[in-house]
Amino acid sequence: METTSRLGLGTLVPGQAQKEIAVNEALQALDTVVAAAIEEPARADPPISPIVGSTYIVADGATGDWSGRAGQLPAFSPGGWRFIVPVAGLCAFVKSTGATLRFQNGEWEHLLGARQAAIADVSGGTTVDAEARATITAMLATLRAHGLISA
Repeated sequence: METTSRLGLGTLVPGQAQKEIAVNEALQALDTVVAAAIEEPARADPPISPIVGSTYIVADGATGDWSGRAGQLPAFSPGGWRFIVPVAGLCAFVKSTGATLRFQNGEWEHLLGARQAAIADVSGGTTVDAEARATITAMLATLRAHGLISA
């Protein structure tokens, strides 16, 4: 079976029997990756009672049906788990945290976290150096919380 070059979706061939199977599998894959939204940060074990349509990221050291599939996107469908091997540039929204992830160089990386509280304006005090350090520390903490710089 021939597949698309980027997502590996099965394509139809002339005279193919049961074309609906190939088309439905491709639609399931597209439903997972187009505007991808995962339930929570990466996890190593499948949920006990997944809901149809729920999608996750498999963490290292996965167990059960997810064993050996680190980094992949398992999406639960009426037919069970369907796994998507991510490609460079694929982005996903994490529903539980509001973070945005991107798959790059073989791993998922944070792009942006959920919006954090504003940093308070500097006021009062007599030692400018201490105030400046406190404000810079708060700014760095906020940038780290947003995932814009490493912790």
